[in-house]
Amino acid sequence: MARLLAREITGSQLYFDVCDGKLTPDDLNPQGNDFTAWYDERQFANDYEQVFKAEIPATGHAIDDFCSIADSFANCDRLVRALDQRFSQWQAAQGSNSPSFKPHIGHAALLLGAAGFLILLALTLTLTGAPLKAIAVALAFTGAFGVYRCSTDLETPTLATRLLTALALVPVAGSFACLLVVLRVIQRLQDP
Repeated sequence: MARLLAREITGSQLYFDVCDGKLTPDDLNPQGNDFTAWYDERQFANDYEQVFKAEIPATGHAIDDFCSIADSFANCDRLVRALDQRFSQWQAAQGSNSPSFKPHIGHAALLLGAAGFLILLALTLTLTGAPLKAIAVALAFTGAFGVYRCSTDLETPTLATRLLTALALVPVAGSFACLLVVLRVIQRLQDP
């Protein structure tokens, strides 16, 4: 999975090399098995045809035509949008669309990073020079860790996660990147 997430191998390579070309109930958790059964039975073929309708040839060999789409991350990314939408629909139908919130150290780091600007502002009354700079850098690194960890939880695209994390590393200004992710966490908790 680590190689797949790092985009070193494709999903089909994982499917054939690790799963021997078969997805069994042991490969997924119960929720994954339930969704996969529902999606495969009701939606997959329709979504696949909709996403790739311009690229699927019409040679008269339906299975060959269907399987002719290139195994690439660009094509995977296109299909993932439909898959995410269907998963949300399925969750809503199951009555389980409310996310379970499990606080972790990343949330604390994110809040500390978001408050970094105010903390530094308060400390300017008593500290100056190197000690203040050291605290600013520590707050920036703490906030960046929180942004990375929470953005990963929110399934933020990799590029956006990296960009937000880099912005959070900027002392003081990074507080605003942290605040943006805090607002996304809150929004996720409030989504029905």
